[in-house]
Amino acid sequence: MGTHTRAAQNIVCNNSAETIRVIKEACMNYTAHPYQSRNDLYQIGKLIRRAYARQKRFNAWSFCRYDIWALRRIADAGSFNDHSWQEYFQLMQDENGLLVGAAFAFDNHHWRKNPEPYALIVDPDHAQLAKVLFDWAESSGMCEIEVLQGNTFLCDLAQLRGYTRSNDFMILREKILMDTPHETVSLPQGYSIRTLNQSEWNCYFEAVHAVFNRMDTPQAFASIQRAPSNVHELHLNVVNDQNQIAAFCSVWLDRENNLAEFEPVGTVPQFQKQGLAAALIAYACNRLREMNCSQVNVASWSESIGANKLYSACGLVEYDRLYDWKKGSST
Repeated sequence: MGTHTRAAQNIVCNNSAETIRVIKEACMNYTAHPYQSRNDLYQIGKLIRRAYARQKRFNAWSFCRYDIWALRRIADAGSFNDHSWQEYFQLMQDENGLLVGAAFAFDNHHWRKNPEPYALIVDPDHAQLAKVLFDWAESSGMCEIEVLQGNTFLCDLAQLRGYTRSNDFMILREKILMDTPHETVSLPQGYSIRTLNQSEWNCYFEAVHAVFNRMDTPQAFASIQRAPSNVHELHLNVVNDQNQIAAFCSVWLDRENNLAEFEPVGTVPQFQKQGLAAALIAYACNRLREMNCSQVNVASWSESIGANKLYSACGLVEYDRLYDWKKGSST
């Protein structure tokens, strides 16, 4: 990707309570606007999928991560009257009205940071917009952003702007499923795999809390069931003969790119060291093969030794790394 030069100053127009900016960048006009409705959330999801089809390793956010985040924000607004997350959005459309860039502040499971980190989503064919979105995000208080190691364009841009890369990172892994044989699913006696149903939601929330120390709500979980990537029969649990949830995984599907992703995967501490998660991953991969899905991905923290051993043993191979870049940080 080459270096692009700003061709003109922003033209700012006031439209009711919103601000719409017309920006000329690299001989093309773009329109920028703040968050307007939940349709903006769905359009960003479509942008992520289109961008992935063009260049797989450009944007830091996967379709799965974004869908879950966006549908949780819809629940925040609809069920809990929390609209604060809508304040820090910038969306950019090309001359045909197609969304080609977006930036927004986000939090992780309401572990509030001040200021919050920001996400940049850009169509690789409009990579020059990253500079415009950086300008906007920094003017809104951004001092932390996530960038894929493989996106040297954005890594260089972050470094030029005074950001420093973190030492730890998320490992992004993939496994090819197309034209590969079904796997053996080995469960200890007394365990079985079944699809999560609504009557088990509270037990599932407790299991996830036991592993990740975060508690879900029925309102938020019901909302993410409406995500474009949700597949009801791919929310899977390992249960024992007393109907206790011992391990769990959810698999999300990007139908446009024939791509799946695990999120979350976990084994309740008292049931660990029995191979339950490995069996669950093998079972899920077989289900995906039956659906003619070509590939499945997963992300794990670099310091999560157990998770990384599990994913490596299950044939999920590292293909990139996701780093935090922080301004003014020495780490």
